[in-house]
Amino acid sequence: MLLDAIYTYYLAVSRWVLAFLALLFILQWIRCFLSLRHRTAVLAVLVTEDGDRLPVTSYESSIGRRGVSDIVLNLPNISRKHAVLTYVEGEGWRISDTGSSGGVAVNGKRIDSPTPLQTGDKITLNGYSLYLEAPRQEDVGLVKKPKRKKKPKKASFAALSALLGCFQLIMCVQLMLRFREDMPLFLPISFLVLFFGQILYYGVNSRQNGPPPLAEMPVFFLSTLGMAVCSTLSSKEGAAGVSAVMFKQLGAAAAGFVAFLVLYKILQNTRLTMRLRYLAGGAALGLLALNLVFGFSRYGAKNWIDIGPISFQPSEFVKIAFIFAGAATLERLLTTRNLLLFLGFSAACIGALGLMRDFGAAAIFFVTMMIIIVIRSGDWRVIAGITALAGAGAAGIVLIMPHVTKRFEAWGHVWQYASTSGYQQTRTLVAIGSGGLLGVGGGNGYLDTVSAASTDLVFGVVFEEWGGIIALSALACFVLLALYAWRLARSAQSAYYAIAVCAAAGMFLFQTALNAFGATDILPLTGVTMPFVSVGGSSVLASWIIIAFFKAAAKKQAAPLV
Repeated sequence: MLLDAIYTYYLAVSRWVLAFLALLFILQWIRCFLSLRHRTAVLAVLVTEDGDRLPVTSYESSIGRRGVSDIVLNLPNISRKHAVLTYVEGEGWRISDTGSSGGVAVNGKRIDSPTPLQTGDKITLNGYSLYLEAPRQEDVGLVKKPKRKKKPKKASFAALSALLGCFQLIMCVQLMLRFREDMPLFLPISFLVLFFGQILYYGVNSRQNGPPPLAEMPVFFLSTLGMAVCSTLSSKEGAAGVSAVMFKQLGAAAAGFVAFLVLYKILQNTRLTMRLRYLAGGAALGLLALNLVFGFSRYGAKNWIDIGPISFQPSEFVKIAFIFAGAATLERLLTTRNLLLFLGFSAACIGALGLMRDFGAAAIFFVTMMIIIVIRSGDWRVIAGITALAGAGAAGIVLIMPHVTKRFEAWGHVWQYASTSGYQQTRTLVAIGSGGLLGVGGGNGYLDTVSAASTDLVFGVVFEEWGGIIALSALACFVLLALYAWRLARSAQSAYYAIAVCAAAGMFLFQTALNAFGATDILPLTGVTMPFVSVGGSSVLASWIIIAFFKAAAKKQAAPLV
């Protein structure tokens, strides 16, 4: 009786406190984000025939007549995309011809491959000469500095970690009291691992002067919600069953965290990364081929493979390889050959997913492909053509596939199909209505009894049990990751990191939109997971690994984050 009374009062208070902490966490993240500044460094200078000094502020700089080039030469004999100037760690500067009409020469000798440069070398672009020089102190003034009304106050990342820690502990106690009579063993263990894990990670990262953990902290927040969702299965699985699910989820997160650190280490070496791109692409196609041959169907899609007691979705890991292989350095991405190779690779991946009838994953890959193509080429005619073909293909799938047709028929009219194809969406909408702003408390909802509640409908579970403030804070985390990716891309050392981080953020954002808006009938229900929050080992493991692209982009900045 005493514990019942304690739980009643604790639940009443903790619902408010958790929502307040979630809001504070988002606001503190924004403060930390706004407090960051990039010091623009002049790495080299190109001196023109007229004596003008053109600052080089990036490790990869395109030279051409186009306004989007980093170094613009408004001359009729210069191609729109003429050359790329690249700094290679341990080697120095080199220049590449990107298929220009007039060619590139170094010290009077025409080049046909990336050529090393020394200070004082003469670069000739179709008859127009430039000279590479080391920067002087006064060259810093050549860089245009953005106008700022006032200098932002320095925000504390320690406060961000502390807010997250309080959120985790209060959430854990709420769930422990709720399931006090039949508490899963791994409930407190999982939350304590997340609590100490994020604090330890922040401490080690700070001592090593690593990049600010602006990507990792939202992921720990989302992982906390994911672990809480696991515990709500208690109503139908029992303590032993929930402990098994939480153990699997925690193990996947731990394995993903280790793999995240490994990939981050690899990505710091740009040369090694470039060498591994084709291997990653081959591995992706190999995984999809294995899935086509040995995979089995679940919920209408043949996207699972069994290896003994382990089941996994190969498409989740192909996402990592797709980004890894799809991004490219500037001197590669400005060539038509590389763009065509990427289009062929993308078509093979999306086609394989279509054969598996995993159309949700195919849509995610398509959007990621379009993000990469927009950054790589910027050719809107190519983009419009691909979009038109994809639209025609999607329309054909809707007409041909019966189960897809049913979902589109119910889209926007789920209450007319409340007992059939709109059942999951209507139950989700009812659950959201009952949850309100603060929720009914962890484990007190009913949506977890509906099929796929912990995966496809997880947004509704979070909304019902912990309220709209926390559910919308979860969505805000993905928007903030996209904003952070945009910031990192603007000053990345290499186009590879800019493309990779934007593709990763776009993939997360679109997948989350499909999950949350599909469950609420804003978009058709596609059956995709919400990264980090939905229950599932493959999704959690792969999502953690993808965060390495954020950390690598933060590390490989043209000038340090301060």
